[in-house]
Formats: sequence, structure tokens, C-alpha cells
Amino acid sequence: MYPRDISAIGRGDRPGQRHGLRNVMLYLVALSTIVGGFIVFSCSSDDNGQVRHANLVGSQEVPPVTTAATGTLTLTISDDHTRIAYQLVTVGPFTSNVRFAHIHIQQPGVNGPVVLFFCTNDPPPTGVPAPQACPTTGGTISGSLTAADFIPSTQAANLGVNTFADAVAQILSGNAYANAHTVINPSGEIRAQIGP
Repeated sequence: MYPRDISAIGRGDRPGQRHGLRNVMLYLVALSTIVGGFIVFSCSSDDNGQVRHANLVGSQEVPPVTTAATGTLTLTISDDHTRIAYQLVTVGPFTSNVRFAHIHIQQPGVNGPVVLFFCTNDPPPTGVPAPQACPTTGGTISGSLTAADFIPSTQAANLGVNTFADAVAQILSGNAYANAHTVINPSGEIRAQIGP
């Protein structure tokens, strides 16, 4: 027996083993620490939130609009439903300059009230922070929306939407849509229901 074999027996390992019981236990402890860290990290309160999307086109407007313009919207709703991070990408050519873009509450195929603005080139809505300017011929905008940005109205209240939290619930339920309005199409040029 070699001296290293004697010390291995003292550690609980068997002579000639490359990975003795002690080493295996150390590896398992290290592995469990790493895996535990991943689990804690993935369950932390800094989650990515709930993501919703929309692909805006003219044919989804009510009534449909003939246009070559398109758009994509990504919303990330915080886990506590107090903030919506958004990115809206619009691609022309539009029939004319973009006036504003926002979120409406209503089911597919029906027009509904505006509750949140992404951007505007018209006078801003009253009672909320002024939205950023819209790219007039297409482009990318991003930002975040909170309760301060919610626009109450009788029409929204008739749909049960009285607060920002109500609007978030409707967005998550698929009862909200996004659209962009232009000079030639003031009722909306491109639209899409917001969904998973």
C-alpha cells in the first residue's frame, strides 16, 4: 500500500479510487449550491414580467384601411401590474403623417375608448404627462406607462375600466388593441389586438 492510499482510507476513500466519497460529496455540495442559485435567481422579484405583442396592419382597422404601413408592439407588464414597458416599431409608407398612437379597450372588430398614449404629434391629452412625439413616417419609440398615464372616460367606465389596473387586466385578457392614426386616416391606419 502506498502512503497516498493510507491517507485516502483516512478520508473515507478506497485505495485506487480517482473520485472518492469525500470528493463526490464536495462535488454534490458545489452542484447543489449552483443549482440553488439559479432557482433563486429565476424566482426573484426582478422577473421579466408578462409580455404581450401586436402586429399592426391596415386590414385590422374598423373599417379596414388600405395601406402599406405596418407596426409591431411589445408590452412588458410588471409582475405587480403597476408599469407597462413598451416598444412600438412602425414601418411606412403611411398614407400621410402619423398623428398619434395609443391603446384602446375593446374586443376584436369593435372600436373602443383610448386609455393610454404611446405618442402624439397633436396637442397632448389633458390630465396626464405629455406623451413623446411620434415618428411621422415610421420609426421606433419606447417608454413606460403607469397609473399617471391612464386616461379615464365615460366610455371606458362603461366597459368596467376605471383605473390603470383595470386597463392592465383588459390588456392581459385580450380585450385591448393598439393603433396608429394618420392625417388621412384619423380613425386609425394600422391596428392589432394585443395578445400573447
